[in-house]
Amino acid sequence: MIAGFKLTVIVPVYNEEKTVKGVVEALCLGDKIDEIIAINDGSTDGSLGQLSSCSRKKLRIISFRKNRGKGAAMAAGVKQAKGDIVIFCDSDLINLNATEVEALAKPLTTHRAKVVLGGFKNKSQLFSNLTGERAYFRNDLLPHLAHIEASRLGVETYLNSVFDQWKVVNMNVIHLEKYEKMALSEASWQYIKEGVEIAMEKAKIKGILSDDIREQLESLKSVRDWVSWEKALKKINNYQIVKMLKKYAREYVGKFQKILGVD
Repeated sequence: MIAGFKLTVIVPVYNEEKTVKGVVEALCLGDKIDEIIAINDGSTDGSLGQLSSCSRKKLRIISFRKNRGKGAAMAAGVKQAKGDIVIFCDSDLINLNATEVEALAKPLTTHRAKVVLGGFKNKSQLFSNLTGERAYFRNDLLPHLAHIEASRLGVETYLNSVFDQWKVVNMNVIHLEKYEKMALSEASWQYIKEGVEIAMEKAKIKGILSDDIREQLESLKSVRDWVSWEKALKKINNYQIVKMLKKYAREYVGKFQKILGVD
């Protein structure tokens, strides 16, 4: 508890067997954290086993049989949370300190902010507002649960659209990039799927996501390399969405282009 507010940390987990136990055990050491809810989002690796081996003093585990997307995992955690404040925490962090997570709640308790985002030194500044580390009053999220649940990897984009002012609190932990966790071919595919889901959410917010465009974007998520991705973009007949996807690849993935093979 912090300043009279109960604190719940929600940890969405999908195939993070190498880091999830360290994240959860670090959170368990937080004196001000009242509960931790970890949502295993249909992981196909050993993530659930790693979670099950953690201390259960503060931890509750929710496990989906199939992957439902990050938004669905976050919504499930909010529904079950007992805390007045919920903090979302990614499961692929290294050197996490619970006090840094607890610090995300402080601006809420002092009424200096209604949303707090965690900032990282190794993250692109342009997309820093898409961080998975963020704190809200639980009651503020309840009216948005249906949309959060459906938004998959576009969940942070959606949240930023409905809570458009926030305070950033810097954190010293390391957030692993996809290419640091998996084979480069898999990392490229995951970046492509993430970019498409972010673009879909932005298009939905702008009111330009027709059924035809949705179908075209869904098919784009199956593209596994950047050369094919560039060709597939030419089949999307909406300039605004194509522009969003190219911007994502150029500025978000661009700094890894030599590693990922992006031209």
